[in-house]
Amino acid sequence: MRQRIIGILLRPKEEWVPIIAESGEPKQLVVPYAVVLAALLPVGLFVATVILGERRVFLGVTSTYRAPLFASLVMAVLLSGALVAAGALLGLFVNLLAPGFEARHEPESGYKLAAYAMTPLWVAGASAIFSTLHPSLFALHVLVMVAGALWGWYLLYCGLPILLGAPEDKALTHSILAVLATTIATGVVINLLYALFGPLLLSSVLPPA
Repeated sequence: MRQRIIGILLRPKEEWVPIIAESGEPKQLVVPYAVVLAALLPVGLFVATVILGERRVFLGVTSTYRAPLFASLVMAVLLSGALVAAGALLGLFVNLLAPGFEARHEPESGYKLAAYAMTPLWVAGASAIFSTLHPSLFALHVLVMVAGALWGWYLLYCGLPILLGAPEDKALTHSILAVLATTIATGVVINLLYALFGPLLLSSVLPPA
């Protein structure tokens, strides 16, 4: 898995070629590849908000805010599931849009393309672990996530002609629409999760440090 991550991140055009012959069954892509990588963001957030906490200074007094353990654990599990599902959704949208952009409709190839294109975003999630220590680190985390999302789109764009035979001049629009549809659907789900569990995640104040 380590070699695949390095290959798809650093030399995507070469890495897509051997992927063609590999199995694209969703079950084999989800475990362990997607499950492990998608968990990086929730685990990072869990460590940042529950273990490290966020320090705030008010009137010269420093207080550490930490999220409740159980609610944060539940949220981490649900968020992991949502991020794994995002990869499946991307594969679904890639396949649904394929005929309209003269690409082959091959579900297994579409899911392989989606799972590996999600790699940069999933890996970028690890940057959440220090996001609560300082505003600058939170801003860095956001930038890393944006960079991961953009690189993931580029991987999808590069892989469409190789795995699904999409014409070069149509791969750009195909990839943008698939990513946009996935982003909207995933955003709705994650916002619903936070709407339901947000009240349980309200920070608790510890004694002044």
